[in-house]
Amino acid sequence: MVWGASWIYNKVTGSESEKSDTEKTDADADDNAAQSWMSKWWYGDDENDAEATIKENTVEKPLDRTGFLGHLTKKHQQALDSLKYFVFTVNKPMDSNNQKEDKDQTSSDPVLTDEQLKYFTLRFKGKEAKMLCFLRKNDFDVVKSVKAFRQYLIWRWKAKIDEMVAKDMGKLLKNTVIKFCPFNDKKNRPILICQVGLHVPGDYEQSALVAIFVFIMEIIDAKIEAMGEVDQLDLCVIYDDWGYKNIDSNLDKIVLNLGKLYYPGTLGVCRILNPPWIFRGAWKVVSVFIDEKTFSKILMYGPNFKKQIQEGIHLDTLPPILGGTAKMVSIEDYFNRYSCLLKFNKNYYDEKKAKACIALHKKEQAEHDAKHKEDESKESSSSKETSSSSSSVTEVTDKVENLTVNTKQD
Repeated sequence: MVWGASWIYNKVTGSESEKSDTEKTDADADDNAAQSWMSKWWYGDDENDAEATIKENTVEKPLDRTGFLGHLTKKHQQALDSLKYFVFTVNKPMDSNNQKEDKDQTSSDPVLTDEQLKYFTLRFKGKEAKMLCFLRKNDFDVVKSVKAFRQYLIWRWKAKIDEMVAKDMGKLLKNTVIKFCPFNDKKNRPILICQVGLHVPGDYEQSALVAIFVFIMEIIDAKIEAMGEVDQLDLCVIYDDWGYKNIDSNLDKIVLNLGKLYYPGTLGVCRILNPPWIFRGAWKVVSVFIDEKTFSKILMYGPNFKKQIQEGIHLDTLPPILGGTAKMVSIEDYFNRYSCLLKFNKNYYDEKKAKACIALHKKEQAEHDAKHKEDESKESSSSKETSSSSSSVTEVTDKVENLTVNTKQD
Protein backbone atom coordinates (compact mmCIF):
# COMPACT_ATOMS: atom_id res chain seq x y z
CA MET A 1 0.00 0.00 0.00
CA VAL A 2 2.75 2.46 0.92
CA TRP A 3 4.62 1.38 -2.21
CA GLY A 4 1.46 2.03 -4.24
CA ALA A 5 1.18 5.53 -2.82
CA SER A 6 4.87 6.11 -3.54
CA TRP A 7 4.41 5.00 -7.15
CA ILE A 8 1.44 7.30 -7.73
CA TYR A 9 3.28 10.18 -6.08
CA ASN A 10 6.26 9.69 -8.36
CA LYS A 11 3.99 9.63 -11.40
CA VAL A 12 2.37 12.88 -10.35
CA THR A 13 5.50 14.80 -9.33
CA GLY A 14 8.10 13.10 -11.53
CA SER A 15 10.42 10.14 -11.10
CA GLU A 16 12.95 10.45 -8.28
CA SER A 17 15.79 9.30 -10.51
CA GLU A 18 15.00 12.02 -13.04
CA LYS A 19 15.24 14.90 -10.54
CA SER A 20 18.35 16.82 -9.52
CA ASP A 21 18.77 18.07 -5.95
CA THR A 22 17.50 21.50 -7.00
CA GLU A 23 14.48 20.01 -8.71
CA LYS A 24 13.70 17.89 -5.65
CA THR A 25 13.79 21.02 -3.49
CA ASP A 26 11.46 22.75 -5.94
CA ALA A 27 9.21 19.70 -5.91
CA ASP A 28 8.90 19.92 -2.14
CA ALA A 29 8.16 23.64 -2.38
CA ASP A 30 5.44 23.05 -4.98
CA ASP A 31 3.89 20.23 -3.00
CA ASN A 32 1.10 22.41 -1.60
CA ALA A 33 -0.01 23.45 -5.06
CA ALA A 34 -0.04 19.82 -6.18
CA GLN A 35 -2.11 18.93 -3.11
CA SER A 36 -4.78 21.42 -4.11
CA TRP A 37 -5.55 20.12 -7.58
CA MET A 38 -4.96 16.47 -6.69
CA SER A 39 -7.30 16.78 -3.72
CA LYS A 40 -10.04 18.20 -5.95
CA TRP A 41 -9.40 15.44 -8.50
CA TRP A 42 -9.87 12.71 -5.89
CA TYR A 43 -12.57 14.22 -3.72
CA GLY A 44 -14.25 17.03 -5.64
CA ASP A 45 -14.60 20.54 -4.25
CA ASP A 46 -15.98 19.46 -0.88
CA GLU A 47 -13.09 19.16 1.59
CA ASN A 48 -15.29 17.16 3.94
CA ASP A 49 -15.34 14.33 1.40
CA ALA A 50 -11.63 13.77 2.01
CA GLU A 51 -12.19 13.50 5.74
CA ALA A 52 -15.06 11.07 5.18
CA THR A 53 -12.78 8.74 3.24
CA ILE A 54 -10.51 8.49 6.26
CA LYS A 55 -13.24 7.95 8.80
CA GLU A 56 -14.97 5.17 6.92
CA ASN A 57 -12.66 2.54 8.43
CA THR A 58 -11.52 3.49 11.94
CA VAL A 59 -13.25 0.75 13.95
CA GLU A 60 -11.52 -2.61 14.22
CA LYS A 61 -13.61 -5.74 13.90
CA PRO A 62 -13.84 -8.15 16.87
CA LEU A 63 -10.80 -10.40 17.16
CA ASP A 64 -11.52 -13.73 15.46
CA ARG A 65 -9.27 -16.38 16.98
CA THR A 66 -10.52 -19.24 14.79
CA GLY A 67 -7.50 -21.11 13.43
CA PHE A 68 -5.17 -19.90 16.20
CA LEU A 69 -3.72 -22.01 19.01
CA GLY A 70 -6.42 -22.92 21.49
CA HIS A 71 -9.13 -22.26 18.90
CA LEU A 72 -8.63 -25.07 16.39
CA THR A 73 -11.44 -27.09 14.87
CA LYS A 74 -10.95 -30.78 14.12
CA LYS A 75 -10.16 -29.88 10.51
CA HIS A 76 -7.56 -27.31 11.60
CA GLN A 77 -5.85 -29.76 13.94
CA GLN A 78 -5.70 -32.42 11.23
CA ALA A 79 -4.12 -29.91 8.82
CA LEU A 80 -1.53 -28.91 11.45
CA ASP A 81 -0.65 -32.55 12.17
CA SER A 82 -0.35 -33.22 8.43
CA LEU A 83 1.97 -30.25 7.90
CA LYS A 84 4.32 -31.42 10.67
CA TYR A 85 4.25 -34.96 9.30
CA PHE A 86 5.06 -34.02 5.69
CA VAL A 87 7.73 -31.43 6.60
CA PHE A 88 9.61 -33.20 9.40
CA THR A 89 8.93 -36.90 8.77
CA VAL A 90 8.19 -37.60 5.09
CA ASN A 91 10.25 -34.77 3.57
CA LYS A 92 9.35 -35.56 -0.04
CA PRO A 93 7.89 -33.38 -2.83
CA MET A 94 4.17 -32.79 -2.39
CA ASP A 95 3.62 -33.11 -6.13
CA SER A 96 3.63 -36.84 -6.93
CA ASN A 97 4.86 -36.04 -10.45
CA ASN A 98 7.83 -34.10 -9.14
CA GLN A 99 10.43 -36.73 -8.22
CA LYS A 100 13.47 -34.91 -9.61
CA GLU A 101 16.28 -34.12 -7.20
CA ASP A 102 16.38 -30.37 -6.53
CA LYS A 103 19.90 -29.85 -5.17
CA ASP A 104 19.71 -26.05 -5.42
CA GLN A 105 16.27 -26.02 -3.75
CA THR A 106 14.99 -23.48 -6.28
CA SER A 107 11.81 -25.24 -7.34
CA SER A 108 8.34 -24.36 -6.02
CA ASP A 109 8.23 -27.77 -4.32
CA PRO A 110 11.61 -28.16 -2.55
CA VAL A 111 12.61 -30.62 0.16
CA LEU A 112 15.08 -30.21 3.01
CA THR A 113 18.57 -31.67 3.09
CA ASP A 114 19.41 -34.10 5.91
CA GLU A 115 21.38 -31.38 7.71
CA GLN A 116 18.54 -28.88 7.38
CA LEU A 117 15.97 -31.43 8.48
CA LYS A 118 17.93 -32.26 11.62
CA TYR A 119 18.39 -28.59 12.52
CA PHE A 120 14.83 -27.42 11.86
CA THR A 121 13.24 -30.44 13.56
CA LEU A 122 14.93 -29.22 16.72
CA ARG A 123 14.54 -25.50 15.93
CA PHE A 124 10.78 -25.61 15.33
CA LYS A 125 9.81 -28.38 17.70
CA GLY A 126 6.63 -27.22 19.43
CA LYS A 127 6.42 -23.97 17.42
CA GLU A 128 2.92 -24.65 16.18
CA ALA A 129 1.94 -20.98 16.17
CA LYS A 130 4.39 -20.29 13.33
CA MET A 131 3.11 -23.25 11.33
CA LEU A 132 -0.46 -22.08 11.80
CA CYS A 133 0.48 -18.73 10.22
CA PHE A 134 1.24 -20.54 6.95
CA LEU A 135 -1.87 -22.71 7.24
CA ARG A 136 -4.16 -19.71 7.80
CA LYS A 137 -2.53 -17.89 4.89
CA ASN A 138 -3.39 -20.82 2.60
CA ASP A 139 -6.86 -21.48 4.09
CA PHE A 140 -5.54 -24.69 5.69
CA ASP A 141 -4.66 -26.21 2.33
CA VAL A 142 -2.01 -28.76 3.44
CA VAL A 143 -0.17 -29.07 0.10
CA LYS A 144 0.22 -25.29 -0.37
CA SER A 145 1.14 -24.79 3.28
CA VAL A 146 3.82 -27.50 3.27
CA LYS A 147 5.45 -26.01 0.16
CA ALA A 148 5.38 -22.49 1.61
CA PHE A 149 6.70 -23.58 5.00
CA ARG A 150 9.58 -25.54 3.44
CA GLN A 151 10.52 -22.51 1.34
CA TYR A 152 10.52 -20.45 4.53
CA LEU A 153 12.84 -22.91 6.28
CA ILE A 154 15.20 -23.05 3.29
CA TRP A 155 15.26 -19.23 3.17
CA ARG A 156 16.19 -19.15 6.87
CA TRP A 157 19.01 -21.63 6.23
CA LYS A 158 20.47 -19.89 3.19
CA ALA A 159 20.14 -16.38 4.65
CA LYS A 160 21.57 -17.64 7.98
CA ILE A 161 18.82 -15.87 9.90
CA ASP A 162 19.71 -17.28 13.32
CA GLU A 163 23.32 -16.22 12.84
CA MET A 164 22.25 -12.77 11.62
CA VAL A 165 20.13 -12.08 14.70
CA ALA A 166 22.94 -13.28 16.95
CA LYS A 167 25.28 -10.55 15.68
CA ASP A 168 25.72 -7.18 17.34
CA MET A 169 22.99 -5.02 15.78
CA GLY A 170 23.65 -1.98 17.95
CA LYS A 171 24.86 0.39 15.21
CA LEU A 172 22.01 -0.51 12.86
CA LEU A 173 19.28 -0.14 15.47
CA LYS A 174 20.15 3.25 16.93
CA ASN A 175 18.55 5.52 14.32
CA THR A 176 15.65 3.43 13.07
CA VAL A 177 12.16 4.96 12.81
CA ILE A 178 10.58 1.97 14.57
CA LYS A 179 9.75 2.20 18.28
CA PHE A 180 7.78 0.01 20.68
CA CYS A 181 5.11 0.82 23.24
CA PRO A 182 5.83 -0.42 26.80
CA PHE A 183 2.53 -2.34 27.05
CA ASN A 184 0.24 -4.25 24.71
CA ASP A 185 -2.98 -3.00 23.15
CA LYS A 186 -6.44 -3.90 24.47
CA LYS A 187 -6.29 -7.22 22.60
CA ASN A 188 -2.93 -8.18 24.12
CA ARG A 189 -0.88 -7.52 20.98
CA PRO A 190 2.60 -5.89 21.00
CA ILE A 191 2.51 -2.35 19.57
CA LEU A 192 5.01 -1.03 17.01
CA ILE A 193 5.17 2.65 16.11
CA CYS A 194 6.65 3.72 12.79
CA GLN A 195 7.35 7.42 12.14
CA VAL A 196 7.73 7.35 8.36
CA GLY A 197 8.35 11.09 8.28
CA LEU A 198 11.73 10.48 9.92
CA HIS A 199 12.91 7.90 7.38
CA VAL A 200 15.61 9.08 5.00
CA PRO A 201 16.06 6.88 1.90
CA GLY A 202 19.67 5.89 1.35
CA ASP A 203 20.64 5.88 5.02
CA TYR A 204 20.85 2.08 4.88
CA GLU A 205 21.96 -0.40 2.26
CA GLN A 206 19.45 -3.03 1.17
CA SER A 207 21.17 -5.78 3.18
CA ALA A 208 20.94 -3.58 6.29
CA LEU A 209 17.22 -2.93 5.73
CA VAL A 210 16.60 -6.67 5.41
CA ALA A 211 18.60 -7.32 8.58
CA ILE A 212 16.66 -4.71 10.58
CA PHE A 213 13.27 -5.98 9.41
CA VAL A 214 14.13 -9.62 10.10
CA PHE A 215 15.62 -8.73 13.48
CA ILE A 216 12.44 -6.93 14.55
CA MET A 217 10.25 -9.84 13.48
CA GLU A 218 12.48 -12.43 15.19
CA ILE A 219 12.64 -10.65 18.55
CA ILE A 220 8.86 -10.12 18.47
CA ASP A 221 8.28 -13.79 17.62
CA ALA A 222 10.43 -14.82 20.60
CA LYS A 223 8.60 -12.44 22.95
CA ILE A 224 5.13 -13.48 21.78
CA GLU A 225 6.00 -17.16 22.20
CA ALA A 226 7.50 -16.70 25.67
CA MET A 227 4.77 -14.41 27.02
CA GLY A 228 1.80 -16.25 25.56
CA GLU A 229 0.60 -13.09 23.82
CA VAL A 230 -1.62 -12.89 20.75
CA ASP A 231 0.70 -13.79 17.86
CA GLN A 232 -0.07 -10.67 15.84
CA LEU A 233 1.08 -7.05 15.87
CA ASP A 234 -0.60 -3.69 16.29
CA LEU A 235 1.26 -1.40 13.88
CA CYS A 236 0.79 2.38 14.15
CA VAL A 237 2.14 4.30 11.14
CA ILE A 238 2.49 8.05 11.80
CA TYR A 239 2.56 10.28 8.73
CA ASP A 240 3.42 13.59 10.43
CA ASP A 241 6.01 15.51 8.35
CA TRP A 242 5.95 12.83 5.65
CA GLY A 243 6.65 14.03 2.13
CA TYR A 244 8.44 13.40 -1.14
CA LYS A 245 11.84 13.20 0.58
CA ASN A 246 10.71 10.18 2.64
CA ILE A 247 9.49 7.97 -0.22
CA ASP A 248 11.48 4.74 -0.39
CA SER A 249 9.91 2.15 -2.68
CA ASN A 250 12.90 -0.14 -2.09
CA LEU A 251 12.10 -0.36 1.63
CA ASP A 252 8.39 -0.87 0.93
CA LYS A 253 9.14 -3.78 -1.40
CA ILE A 254 11.43 -5.43 1.17
CA VAL A 255 8.80 -5.20 3.89
CA LEU A 256 5.96 -6.37 1.65
CA ASN A 257 7.88 -9.26 0.07
CA LEU A 258 9.48 -10.61 3.25
CA GLY A 259 6.31 -10.10 5.25
CA LYS A 260 4.13 -11.89 2.71
CA LEU A 261 6.48 -14.84 2.08
CA TYR A 262 8.09 -15.50 5.46
CA TYR A 263 6.01 -13.75 8.15
CA PRO A 264 2.42 -14.25 6.98
CA GLY A 265 -0.45 -13.44 9.29
CA THR A 266 1.78 -11.42 11.63
CA LEU A 267 -0.15 -8.18 11.18
CA GLY A 268 -3.22 -7.94 13.39
CA VAL A 269 -4.06 -4.32 12.60
CA CYS A 270 -2.33 -1.45 10.82
CA ARG A 271 -3.39 2.02 11.96
CA ILE A 272 -2.61 4.68 9.32
CA LEU A 273 -2.53 7.93 11.31
CA ASN A 274 -3.27 11.27 9.63
CA PRO A 275 -2.09 10.24 6.14
CA PRO A 276 -1.31 13.00 3.60
CA TRP A 277 -3.44 13.80 0.59
CA ILE A 278 -1.58 11.51 -1.82
CA PHE A 279 -1.96 8.48 0.44
CA ARG A 280 -5.66 9.13 0.96
CA GLY A 281 -6.13 9.36 -2.78
CA ALA A 282 -4.14 6.19 -3.46
CA TRP A 283 -6.06 4.37 -0.74
CA LYS A 284 -9.39 5.32 -2.31
CA VAL A 285 -8.28 3.59 -5.52
CA VAL A 286 -6.28 0.65 -4.16
CA SER A 287 -8.78 -0.35 -1.45
CA VAL A 288 -11.20 -1.47 -4.15
CA PHE A 289 -8.80 -4.31 -5.03
CA ILE A 290 -8.00 -5.40 -1.46
CA ASP A 291 -9.76 -8.49 -0.13
CA GLU A 292 -12.15 -8.01 2.77
CA LYS A 293 -9.93 -9.79 5.31
CA THR A 294 -6.92 -7.56 4.60
CA PHE A 295 -9.05 -4.42 4.30
CA SER A 296 -10.48 -5.00 7.77
CA LYS A 297 -6.95 -4.91 9.22
CA ILE A 298 -6.14 -1.47 7.84
CA LEU A 299 -7.66 1.43 9.76
CA MET A 300 -7.47 5.00 8.47
CA TYR A 301 -7.49 7.90 10.94
CA GLY A 302 -7.81 11.61 10.25
CA PRO A 303 -6.47 14.59 12.24
CA ASN A 304 -8.48 13.50 15.30
CA PHE A 305 -6.64 10.17 15.55
CA LYS A 306 -5.35 10.86 19.08
CA LYS A 307 -8.89 10.48 20.41
CA GLN A 308 -10.05 7.73 18.05
CA ILE A 309 -7.04 5.46 18.61
CA GLN A 310 -7.93 5.12 22.30
CA GLU A 311 -10.70 2.71 21.28
CA GLY A 312 -8.00 0.08 20.77
CA ILE A 313 -5.08 1.28 22.92
CA HIS A 314 -5.06 2.69 26.44
CA LEU A 315 -3.91 6.30 26.81
CA ASP A 316 -1.05 5.47 29.21
CA THR A 317 0.25 2.92 26.68
CA LEU A 318 0.64 5.53 23.94
CA PRO A 319 3.56 7.97 23.64
CA PRO A 320 2.99 11.77 23.65
CA ILE A 321 3.14 11.91 19.85
CA LEU A 322 -0.08 9.85 19.87
CA GLY A 323 -1.68 11.79 22.69
CA GLY A 324 -0.55 9.50 25.52
CA THR A 325 1.87 9.66 28.41
CA ALA A 326 4.06 6.56 27.91
CA LYS A 327 7.71 6.67 26.96
CA MET A 328 8.48 4.91 23.68
CA VAL A 329 10.97 2.04 23.81
CA SER A 330 13.77 1.97 21.23
CA ILE A 331 14.55 -1.24 19.36
CA GLU A 332 17.93 -1.29 21.08
CA ASP A 333 16.35 -1.13 24.56
CA TYR A 334 13.72 -3.66 23.49
CA PHE A 335 16.46 -6.02 22.39
CA ASN A 336 18.45 -5.54 25.60
CA ARG A 337 15.42 -6.59 27.59
CA TYR A 338 14.11 -9.49 25.52
CA SER A 339 17.21 -10.92 23.78
CA CYS A 340 17.53 -13.47 26.60
CA LEU A 341 14.43 -15.16 25.11
CA LEU A 342 16.19 -16.05 21.83
CA LYS A 343 16.63 -19.75 22.51
CA PHE A 344 18.60 -20.58 19.38
CA ASN A 345 21.15 -17.82 19.86
CA LYS A 346 23.72 -19.08 22.33
CA ASN A 347 25.23 -15.58 22.48
CA TYR A 348 22.09 -14.24 24.15
CA TYR A 349 19.87 -16.99 25.56
CA ASP A 350 19.97 -17.34 29.32
CA GLU A 351 17.33 -19.58 30.88
CA LYS A 352 17.53 -17.94 34.30
CA LYS A 353 17.29 -14.43 32.84
CA ALA A 354 14.52 -15.55 30.49
CA LYS A 355 12.33 -16.80 33.35
CA ALA A 356 12.91 -13.59 35.30
CA CYS A 357 12.15 -11.49 32.20
CA ILE A 358 8.91 -13.38 31.52
CA ALA A 359 7.78 -13.08 35.15
CA LEU A 360 8.52 -9.34 35.27
CA HIS A 361 6.80 -8.60 31.98
CA LYS A 362 3.68 -10.56 32.91
CA LYS A 363 3.55 -8.84 36.31
CA GLU A 364 3.83 -5.37 34.74
CA GLN A 365 1.22 -6.16 32.09
CA ALA A 366 -1.15 -7.68 34.69
CA GLU A 367 -0.84 -4.60 36.93
CA HIS A 368 -1.44 -2.37 33.91
CA ASP A 369 -4.54 -4.33 32.87
CA ALA A 370 -5.87 -4.51 36.46
CA LYS A 371 -5.60 -0.74 36.80
CA HIS A 372 -7.69 -0.21 33.69
CA LYS A 373 -10.29 -2.76 34.75
CA GLU A 374 -10.59 -0.92 38.06
CA ASP A 375 -10.94 2.43 36.27
CA GLU A 376 -13.55 0.99 33.90
CA SER A 377 -15.44 -0.48 36.86
CA LYS A 378 -15.47 2.91 38.60
CA GLU A 379 -16.68 4.62 35.44
CA SER A 380 -19.42 2.02 35.06
CA SER A 381 -20.53 2.46 38.70
CA SER A 382 -20.44 6.24 38.34
CA SER A 383 -22.53 5.98 35.18
CA LYS A 384 -25.08 3.77 36.95
CA GLU A 385 -25.26 6.16 39.91
CA THR A 386 -25.81 9.09 37.56
CA SER A 387 -28.49 7.13 35.75
CA SER A 388 -30.10 6.11 39.05
CA SER A 389 -29.96 9.69 40.34
CA SER A 390 -31.51 10.91 37.12
CA SER A 391 -34.29 8.33 37.44
CA SER A 392 -34.92 9.38 41.05
CA VAL A 393 -35.17 13.04 40.04
CA THR A 394 -37.57 12.09 37.28
CA GLU A 395 -39.73 10.09 39.72
CA VAL A 396 -39.84 12.97 42.23
CA THR A 397 -40.71 15.41 39.43
CA ASP A 398 -43.53 13.13 38.25
CA LYS A 399 -44.89 12.82 41.82
CA VAL A 400 -44.86 16.61 42.30
CA GLU A 401 -46.65 17.12 38.99
CA ASN A 402 -49.26 14.51 39.90
CA LEU A 403 -49.74 16.11 43.32
CA THR A 404 -50.17 19.52 41.71
CA VAL A 405 -52.73 18.15 39.28
CA ASN A 406 -54.70 16.40 42.05
CA THR A 407 -54.67 19.56 44.23
CA LYS A 408 -56.05 21.64 41.39
CA GLN A 409 -58.81 19.06 40.78
CA ASP A 410 -59.78 19.15 44.47
